[in-house]
Amino acid sequence: SLICQLCRSASEDGYHFFVSCHHKWPFWQAALDIFGLSQLFSDPRSLWTALTTLTDSTGGRLPTSSLVALGTIFDSLWRFHWCCIHDGSPWS
Repeated sequence: SLICQLCRSASEDGYHFFVSCHHKWPFWQAALDIFGLSQLFSDPRSLWTALTTLTDSTGGRLPTSSLVALGTIFDSLWRFHWCCIHDGSPWS
């Protein structure tokens, strides 16, 4: 398995790549707070469940507004990740 190119301390599976890397979780927390979703997704596991199933922790369907917010955050994270990797810039 590959080692995360940002933290260099964990295997880079999908869960780590998108939510659990210690560089990326604070990004998610700040962005979720902006969208008023920080209580709904209070930890990486609940966020991962939402991203992979499009449901909340109880199995209920997420509202469209939450899905749009998650997609917006996801897009920003994806772009920033690859800018850091290709430019050799640190995550900040």
